[in-house]
Amino acid sequence: MKQHVRLSDPVQLILEENVGPVTVDVAQRNGGFHGTLTLSGEIEAPTGAPSLTELAAVLSVEPAEVNQVFFAGVGVPICFAQLNSNEVVDRAAINRAAWAATRARAWSPHIFFFAGELRDGGKLYARMWAPALGVEEDLATGSACAALVGAMASKHDFGGTAYRLSIQQGVLMGRRNEIEAEARKSGGVVTSVSVGGATAYIASGDIEVPPSALVSQTVEI
Repeated sequence: MKQHVRLSDPVQLILEENVGPVTVDVAQRNGGFHGTLTLSGEIEAPTGAPSLTELAAVLSVEPAEVNQVFFAGVGVPICFAQLNSNEVVDRAAINRAAWAATRARAWSPHIFFFAGELRDGGKLYARMWAPALGVEEDLATGSACAALVGAMASKHDFGGTAYRLSIQQGVLMGRRNEIEAEARKSGGVVTSVSVGGATAYIASGDIEVPPSALVSQTVEI
């Protein structure tokens, strides 16, 4: 059996990840391709996040320029910091000594810092450092955006069924990314989180399923 998939056809894949199955939907939108990754899983939000002063020292900014700091994760633990403005986000520079002293062995050594309104429909301006993974700065961090939108939707004062954020990241690196994040909520519990954005078509090929499978097919993408 050979199945041909045209580029104009919507495509759905399921990735088996350590955090569970991740559904990937790709479809045409506005003359390009848009991809969305969706995960059903528990949002971790432990206490014990660093103080504003500690995080300010790591970011090389003033404590008064940090609004709040908290932990959240959906597979990858993240330390989040909300700063006063886009200018403060751009000005931040990692203090390696302060990071090693307070973050290197914490629940999350990874720091996602942003400015903007944390509300349904809010727009954020963000950067992300993961030195423990050898990543000086990440240009688009889907796991962090998923954890952030999930943590906000989990709050008891949010009674809606869908919480959405738009996150702009990678600007200072010259590689701007626009990430759409959404959390679905039912019965007061977050049931799924998704992140998506524009994608680029970069390759095509054939996938051959071994004869031992129930159905042998070649999928041409």
